[in-house]
Amino acid sequence: MEGVLTDEIIELSPEWDAVLVVRDQTARKKFRVQSLVLSSASTSFKTTLRSRLFHGTSVRGGKRPEVILEGDSPVAMEIILSIIHCYNLDKWKALSAKDLALVAIHSDRYECVQSLWPWTFQWLFRFQVQPTSSWPAEDFGYLLAAMHASKAQDQFFNLCNIAVNSLPVDFDFKVWDDDPIMASIPNEAKAHITSVANATVNLLRTLLSETVESLLRRKSEVGTTNNVHCGHCHTVYDQRAKSCPKPSCSHDVEGSVTRVLCTWERRMGCFMQALAENDLWPPERAFAGVSLSVLMKRFEGLQKINHGCSMKSQCHLSIQLDHLEGELATAVFNAQKPFHRRTTDRARESSGGS
Repeated sequence: MEGVLTDEIIELSPEWDAVLVVRDQTARKKFRVQSLVLSSASTSFKTTLRSRLFHGTSVRGGKRPEVILEGDSPVAMEIILSIIHCYNLDKWKALSAKDLALVAIHSDRYECVQSLWPWTFQWLFRFQVQPTSSWPAEDFGYLLAAMHASKAQDQFFNLCNIAVNSLPVDFDFKVWDDDPIMASIPNEAKAHITSVANATVNLLRTLLSETVESLLRRKSEVGTTNNVHCGHCHTVYDQRAKSCPKPSCSHDVEGSVTRVLCTWERRMGCFMQALAENDLWPPERAFAGVSLSVLMKRFEGLQKINHGCSMKSQCHLSIQLDHLEGELATAVFNAQKPFHRRTTDRARESSGGS
């Protein structure tokens, strides 16, 4: 009949003496488990299956009781119970970020985090060796949830810091809040990612605006450049060339050429061209939907500007580029502000966690 869930029976041990029934809205699985094995790995199941409570008495009496676990994930519990019973282990060598988070949350719920830690470490390591630039935003959320539930504090703090540079700067954390798995991430962690990213973006925006304004204000300085202007085809090229590089022209450099001057218009033109080439203009588009690490690389690209001015370090464009480089180093430093251990500890205490 449509809509009726059928039982999938999975025998995890030939010496099984209890059945765990796990069901949610999509599936129902019955796991035949050995209470002694399960209780040695999980304090919670030890209380349920080996104590003098109802189920424990039934187990000792050989009645093979069914224990209903309503609302748990059948997939996550299959992974956990299989690993505890050393059953079909090859199947679980790699997990998606979402499944890893589900397993971690259920491990925390049933107090078997330590028993699964070697596996959790292996799953996390598989993600950590991949470049974070290839991760979708949701994977950051699921992995943070997994690390938080697994008490993997060092990895959790480190990933928070990586997320600052890797998530889009305008990322909406409401997407995480609406997900029942990612909603377990402490608010302090999300606030840290948002505040550090926003502060760095604001610094970069201000830096960009101030540089443009400064180039517009300083109009009096005029120097010469290493470029000449062809009087025939108007091509601008390096004065060391013997002739105009344009094939249809090939005009001799000794002929009608003029030295290109370093005026405020040229300085401004060089800078605006570099902004466009590095996807930093217009600002409203440059700062939309990209990560801090991408923005940093774009700003670093501005250091390649070289218009060959005779004023050299006294050229106002050179002065602004040096200032830009120094401020960018400050922005990089600010973006690496660590997420402190005590922040997460307070989050656990306020949520009633251990």
